[in-house]
Amino acid sequence: MHALQALSKRDSDELTRVFTEMTELPAQAVDTKVQTFGFGAPMQFHSFGPSSALFDRAVNGDTLLLLALRHHDPQSAIALIKLGASGSLCNSEGESALQVTFDTMAFLRLHPDETQPSGQQQRDGASVGGGERLLKHRTEYEALFTLLQDELTALHEQQKATTERELQTLYQQFAPDRISKIPTQLEAFVFREQLLLQSVKQKYLS
Repeated sequence: MHALQALSKRDSDELTRVFTEMTELPAQAVDTKVQTFGFGAPMQFHSFGPSSALFDRAVNGDTLLLLALRHHDPQSAIALIKLGASGSLCNSEGESALQVTFDTMAFLRLHPDETQPSGQQQRDGASVGGGERLLKHRTEYEALFTLLQDELTALHEQQKATTERELQTLYQQFAPDRISKIPTQLEAFVFREQLLLQSVKQKYLS
């Protein structure tokens, strides 16, 4: 409950204090998952008791790290990672903190230097919770990306490899002349490889 309150106040220092000074907490407390109910609130973290609706939105199975990212609080996310929070745990919708962080990084990399989103940027940012708030905290997010650089790079390489492999399969079956264009397509869709694959699947499989 103390951790939830600190997170809802975007107080990364207090969040760190909770997990470093409250020695009675279980070893894996930093990865505790939220449970939501049909009407959205209250929420309950395993073994920590109920809380009021401290957050605008939570998904069943969210970890503290996912909650921090969902509410555009990269400083708290950094604090949780340094405390040992896992980026690979998924909620009930299959979201992981590492994937959410990657999607955020992709948005900011595709829109460098801007401080206010255009209409297109707002649409691009919809999948990561709103471009304006991401741009507002760009500096803090860059620190988060640096902290997770190895994991984010590995995830991106995995996504590129998966996209290339599936494009090869699709083009071999439906458009062999396009196989040679795959490297150019991947370059044009950097950080959006999954969107490229989705559009190709829609073209040939729908």
